[in-house]
This record gives sequence, C-alpha cells and structure tokens, in this order.
Amino acid sequence: MIRLALLALSILGIPSAHAETAGALNRKCRDLLTCAIKKNCVQIDWLSEKFENATITAQLYNDLDQGIDYGCVFTTGCFDECNRCPLCVNSKNQLVDVLSGSKRDDGVFRAG
Repeated sequence: MIRLALLALSILGIPSAHAETAGALNRKCRDLLTCAIKKNCVQIDWLSEKFENATITAQLYNDLDQGIDYGCVFTTGCFDECNRCPLCVNSKNQLVDVLSGSKRDDGVFRAG
C-alpha cells in the first residue's frame, strides 16, 4: 500500500521528502491526491501492474500517460484541488502551452 501511495505521489508530482517547501507543497497538494484517487483520475492498480519490475522505456512513459486522466485531474473531477496545488497548476499551464503552441511568460501568452 505504501508503494501505491508513493507511485501516486510521483505521478502527481508531489514531493515525498525535501526540507521547507515540501511540507507546504504537501499540505497544498494533499487534497489533489485524495481527489484523484477517489475520482479514479489515476488508475492506481493498472499503473502498479505496469510499473512492477519495469524497465524505464518509452512504453513505460506511454503507460504512465495512459493511466492518468488529465481531464479529470485538471477540470471535471478535481478542478478546485488542482488550482490549490502549485504543481498541478504548473502542469496544467504547461499543457496549455503545448496545446496552444504558445509559451507562457508571467501568465502572458506569446506566440512561439
């Protein structure tokens, strides 16, 4: 069970142990992790099977991507929780940048 929790933490980009900022991030992001699991935004069992004794390959990254419902995490399932977690907001902004073909500088979009 601890292994699954660590997997979920790493999937959502939540640090498991670092000095001062880890505690603050963990507090802000704890609700996101809980929501993502409760709303099945992250397929923990499926990902756990894929990661069991796995070698890091492109396919493993594809599996990780497939096991996370980003729409659920960013909007429909855990919108408020994501917006309270700086790591999730950053990930969401990066995705918007990729999809729009623009780069975000201080919250301002510029064609790239």
